[in-house]
Amino acid sequence: MKTSKLFLTLTVFLLTAFLFIGAVSAETDSVGGSQGTFRVNCNAENATVTFISVNGDEYNMGQIKDGHLDVPVYLTATPFTQIRVESEGTSVTYDIKEYPKEGQTLQVTIDFPADSGDTKPIGGSKGTFRINCNIENSTVTFISVNGDEYNMGQIKNGYLDVPVYLTATPFTQIRVDGEGYFVPITYDITEYPKEGQTLQVTITFPTDPEDAPSNKTSGKTETTESTPGITVLGALSAVLAAGLISRRRF
Repeated sequence: MKTSKLFLTLTVFLLTAFLFIGAVSAETDSVGGSQGTFRVNCNAENATVTFISVNGDEYNMGQIKDGHLDVPVYLTATPFTQIRVESEGTSVTYDIKEYPKEGQTLQVTIDFPADSGDTKPIGGSKGTFRINCNIENSTVTFISVNGDEYNMGQIKNGYLDVPVYLTATPFTQIRVDGEGYFVPITYDITEYPKEGQTLQVTITFPTDPEDAPSNKTSGKTETTESTPGITVLGALSAVLAAGLISRRRF
């Protein structure tokens, strides 16, 4: 009898142990399991590719070689939300909107402003735009004459320095998206920095986002809500009319 109880206890213990080991193994497989690949295409050779997770952690994935970099990612790991590519002091940030499926290679293209054609090749003289802004973490976007948009980074400590090649396709506008503001401020570029020069550009948002015109409803606000006094008067009129009709019937 004692032997049977001991055997039963040992059997239950072993089954529990196997189930626990299986669960741990399955969890481990889920973390290091299925993979997909981001192929980051870029026209700037040797540009550095950084992936940024949903937690804000940054991971240097390597450099662009032969126009691209393949970055395998685990589909069950902490997801990435942005890709930043840096070259010659300029960075472009791409917001990840789609993830590759298992075994799939998802193409992502991040291009820097190209040479205008008949000018000196990129890599020549540079100047710098210093974007001053009173809203920390505002996103700065440069827009080229062709309408292409380039995310240059965010305002830190009140400014962002953006180096530009003076022989590349020129930028015509700077757009700043203020954190907490619905509509950005756009600045028309009327002057370019000279070689080695830092040109100051100041973008100022209202101190309170609620004071920004874009954050308020423009024009008059019409309401369909009835005034209490008028509503009561209407109800009394209806009752009185019903009483008069009732009297006429009798």
